[in-house]
Amino acid sequence: METTFDFHFNSTHIFPILLVLLISLGIAWWTYRKPNPPIGNRMKYFLLTLRMLTLTAVLLALLEPLLSVITRYVEPPVIALLVDKSNSITVLDQYDDLEIVPAEMDVSRDSLMSIILSGKNGLLEKLEKSGTVKQYRFAKDTELKTSQPFSISRNESNLSRALQTIDQELVEENLTAIVMLTDGVTNAGADPNRFARSSRAPIFTVGIGDPNERKDIAISGFLTNQTAYVDNEVPVETTLRSNGFDNRQISVQIIQDQKVVAEENVILKGSSMEQKVMLRFTPTEPGDQKYRLRIPVQEGELISQNNNRDFVVKVLKSKIQVLHIAGRPSYDYSFLQRTFERDPNVEPTGLVMRKNGNFYPYKTAREGNKALTARLPQTQDELFKYDLVILADIHRRHLGESLERLLVEFVRDRGGALLMLGGDHSFQGGNYYQSPISELLPVTLAATTGSMKKGAFPIQLTNQGNRHALLMLEDNPEPDARIWQRLPPLNGYNQVKGVKTGAELLATVEGNQLTPLLTLSRSGKGKTMAFAATGYWQWNFKMVGVSGTAEYSDRFWSNVIRWLVSREGINQVNLATDRKVYRNGETVNFSCQVYDQRFEPQTEADVVLTISKKGSDEILHESNMIDREEGRYLGQSDNLMPGDYTAEVTAQKGEAKFGSDRQSFTVSEYSLEYENTQMNETLLKQIAQNSDGKYFTPNRVGELPEHLILSERMKESGRDIVLWDHPGFFLLVMLLLGIEWTLRKRRGLA
Repeated sequence: METTFDFHFNSTHIFPILLVLLISLGIAWWTYRKPNPPIGNRMKYFLLTLRMLTLTAVLLALLEPLLSVITRYVEPPVIALLVDKSNSITVLDQYDDLEIVPAEMDVSRDSLMSIILSGKNGLLEKLEKSGTVKQYRFAKDTELKTSQPFSISRNESNLSRALQTIDQELVEENLTAIVMLTDGVTNAGADPNRFARSSRAPIFTVGIGDPNERKDIAISGFLTNQTAYVDNEVPVETTLRSNGFDNRQISVQIIQDQKVVAEENVILKGSSMEQKVMLRFTPTEPGDQKYRLRIPVQEGELISQNNNRDFVVKVLKSKIQVLHIAGRPSYDYSFLQRTFERDPNVEPTGLVMRKNGNFYPYKTAREGNKALTARLPQTQDELFKYDLVILADIHRRHLGESLERLLVEFVRDRGGALLMLGGDHSFQGGNYYQSPISELLPVTLAATTGSMKKGAFPIQLTNQGNRHALLMLEDNPEPDARIWQRLPPLNGYNQVKGVKTGAELLATVEGNQLTPLLTLSRSGKGKTMAFAATGYWQWNFKMVGVSGTAEYSDRFWSNVIRWLVSREGINQVNLATDRKVYRNGETVNFSCQVYDQRFEPQTEADVVLTISKKGSDEILHESNMIDREEGRYLGQSDNLMPGDYTAEVTAQKGEAKFGSDRQSFTVSEYSLEYENTQMNETLLKQIAQNSDGKYFTPNRVGELPEHLILSERMKESGRDIVLWDHPGFFLLVMLLLGIEWTLRKRRGLA
């Protein structure tokens, strides 16, 4: 280590200040040339010296003197060691040619990494001889290795975040190499090659696991109804993927309470090809019913976690009664009615307005009898027999004030659901501004009537929409985003003023997040939804032409109906989860609505969330939910192990207790980590190549230290000591002035 000092001035006015100093010194000399009264020469020159020192100090301060202390030292090379700790590392592999373990022995990838790293002449010891090793563990996130247990969720692998974390945390270090031990299974985050190309240090990857396709059977996806009815058949379309079991017949089962309720045999195609099998079961009891899709584990399968998938179906007693009122015939209206008619759990009633203002029933018109007329509900009994009312492109004047007031009672008091769809005469275009119905809608309206925008535009999900069960078109959320991007564009949307506080915004016009398309809210005991768009008939018509199926369109409208009519009950405290079944490692999201005795939303309440295993009193998680205004509170929980759970909230504000609520949910064994467990050798080679590093197999990992180019670097650190602003400098000037003033007074000088 070497330390040097440098004294300099920071001012840019050196010469003018020096000139002033010389003039000031000259004046001081002239002043003391003939003092009055006369004093001895020794005292005269001593006082003159004090005056000159004071002037020099003051004027030097104007030059802003700095003392720079510079320290130079040698910084050793730093090696970042990244060790994969995700769940896929627990997978067992069979090796025929691995030199460091016995032949044909099943070894977990985690154990293989321990063998490589530890022991005498292990990789870790060799690296520590070469430089300073910073060891990190990664899965979903990345953390520096400590003596504490691994605290990060193991149910995702995010290689790009691991590389990004290294770059950020070691930005001031002499990072010369990154060594990564992983199976290359990445299922979250960006492409790690993007970070490899810009890496400050070469990345040396060590492939852990078998790069060959393994014998495996997996349930890669399934599609079923979230809501069903007692004694009505429920279809479950199951997607299988298999390898190494070509032409084998297996059984696919649906299990409830350890009983097989549905079973189908299928001949596997193998070669990692996907194939579909349809199972059907008939629920016999109402309520939330939990089921498990299962494939019995076959001999030779090393992974069993992907043979099971759990799901929950809300089973109701009777069909959903839907009243669909339209201001005029349209493709959207006809498409939606036919969608409802295809759903065996929905009983739709369609009313379409003629030009003369009368209504006719849609069903009889389709059958060829257009002469019949119908009327809108005029009494509570007529309206309250429905579960959902849909208003499609109809002006409020055709409803009448009486029906508007009935609709408010229908939603708030009876707990019914209201859906307003887009159109020229919907929302502001239908003059719903300041109408009773506007109080129910999740959007705010302006007084203007020209609110319809025409033209093709895609729909864009919000962050909240990406997580909401209503917009889930597949069991996995990742494919959902791609499905929504593939849907044909809509052809018009209604402009509204904004989204009400407390409402949920799920979708907007693509590229314009200030234009809400799909919003939800609760009003009293009921629910409301605004879908301010037209042209959704194309989601059915065009998708059939493209993919041969309209299943995603049907699934969306099925989700809409079932979300709107599901009655969780209206209590002062209402807890909900964003779904009933979660993958292993998924974040569980909670929302809670808190009301007082008059059912007014309550903010700033203490809302405590606790989670425990079903049937157990042991609390596994406890936290305070976050206030999101209008009596709505949010919370979440991570890292829950597979199993059935009960979540409970209690809410109070000061001494006022609002009550509590419970919800059950399930964390399944299935995880993204078990979707594809084959070691991704290609990706690891790309990462190494793109960063000027090198890829190693376990057999050749002993050669890795020889390829490291490690070098020390000279680092310089410095600090500036500001002299002119230092308190000691001020004290020196005051001391000099004080001594001079005291001596002058004693000698009788002015």
